[in-house]
Amino acid sequence: MWNSDWSHHAMYGDGSWFSFWGMHGFVSLFFLLLVIALIIGLYRMIRGERSQDPALSALGEKYANGDISREDYLQKKKDLAG
Repeated sequence: MWNSDWSHHAMYGDGSWFSFWGMHGFVSLFFLLLVIALIIGLYRMIRGERSQDPALSALGEKYANGDISREDYLQKKKDLAG
């Protein structure tokens, strides 16, 4: 009774990829991707809250363009920071 072909296929599938993963596999994969997306979103949100001061960003751009020297950049950055 318990070893009929129907019970074997119902419990273990017919060996295809879908039967191997089944709905449990899709649901688990979905929740894993959801958790990863939430972690990435939380990281970006926390990092975004500590965004740079616009003055410090402008100073960095001036230094990158070569408008000010390294010494001026470091001094002004120190002045802006504290």
